[in-house]
Amino acid sequence: MNRFKRLFRMYNPALIMAQEISRLLKKPVSPDVLIKSRWTKSQTFLSKKEREKNLSNSLIFNKKYQIIDQKILLVDDVLTTGTTINKCAKILKDSGAKSVYVMTIAMT
Repeated sequence: MNRFKRLFRMYNPALIMAQEISRLLKKPVSPDVLIKSRWTKSQTFLSKKEREKNLSNSLIFNKKYQIIDQKILLVDDVLTTGTTINKCAKILKDSGAKSVYVMTIAMT
């Protein structure tokens, strides 16, 4: 979620979910392992193809983390086309993650 949307909403549903999962599993949360490198418009009303174009070169791996051979759990509140999650998973795998799992609360 970009910082302006987060400031407007005052909360991040996916982060709240991740923090609770972290507490239950006694595993760390790393909300900045992926960094938004440029502003993108909201994906809400975009087609799958438009979402892919919108996300192009907008996310990067934060090199302060070492994830080689680690299992990663991505948490998202709503899964629509899977474009964002797939992009995130690819970046994490390309950065050395052994496997990437996804947990979501809703699918549209």
